[in-house]
Amino acid sequence: MMANGAALLVLLRRHLDGLEERRLAATLAKTLLASSVMAAASFGVERALGAVLPGTHLLPQAIRLFAAIGTGLVALAASARILRIREFDDALSGIKARLIQM
Repeated sequence: MMANGAALLVLLRRHLDGLEERRLAATLAKTLLASSVMAAASFGVERALGAVLPGTHLLPQAIRLFAAIGTGLVALAASARILRIREFDDALSGIKARLIQM
């Protein structure tokens, strides 16, 4: 599977006369950093709420889950904004446009 991806990448590079590798690498690094911040924030909130709202019943688990997801999304959005990840802004614009059409 990796070989197929690598072959397609080579063919695409030839077809487009380059892929702006520096920009792609910078975007990848920024995305990895923003994702790491999101993961750490989500994990931290889930662990903290686990101490405050322990248990395996549905309600405490749901509260921990939704709090972790919400915190993760906020952390991702803030990180993407701070790191100026243009693709994140593009994705948000697309989501906003679809919600407005509803």
